[in-house]
Amino acid sequence: MDRFSKTQVRKIVDDLNDLEYVTISEIGEHIISKNDLNKIKNVSENNNHNINLLPALDPYIMGYKDRDRYLDKEYFNYIFDRAGSGTTTIVNNGKIIGVWDFEGNPSPVVKIFIFEDQNISKEIEEKAREIGKFIYEKEVMVKRCEDMTPLDKRTTGGFMAPLKDINS
Repeated sequence: MDRFSKTQVRKIVDDLNDLEYVTISEIGEHIISKNDLNKIKNVSENNNHNINLLPALDPYIMGYKDRDRYLDKEYFNYIFDRAGSGTTTIVNNGKIIGVWDFEGNPSPVVKIFIFEDQNISKEIEEKAREIGKFIYEKEVMVKRCEDMTPLDKRTTGGFMAPLKDINS
């Protein structure tokens, strides 16, 4: 079985006119076609909001060692407890922007805690109503919480009810 050395492979790739080397932070060097690279460079920012409310331990937030791409470091302890368990999250365009929770007694309520004002409160509240209606099979009230105790300051299992006993 013939094998090419790293030097030979690099020469072959360099001889191809349609390929370009790119470095992706913390991932390393990759090869991409010039056409695809131009497409990526010309992508404009998505100004539409794609809001999702994810459950605790969701693979999206749990499956990556490097979480900087979807979570600002200052909010890490609001999402992950000391054991690394992730709580229920509010995600906008792939970035975690808050936490949500629900309570059924005395009446069904979905609570939301948003890290920073996103000017999309109405959209978040609508998603919270949708998830509440799914959970309780009836209309629910949505309450916005102004504060939250970080999960690393709470007892084990706190990630399962991140906004418990927090008033709006």
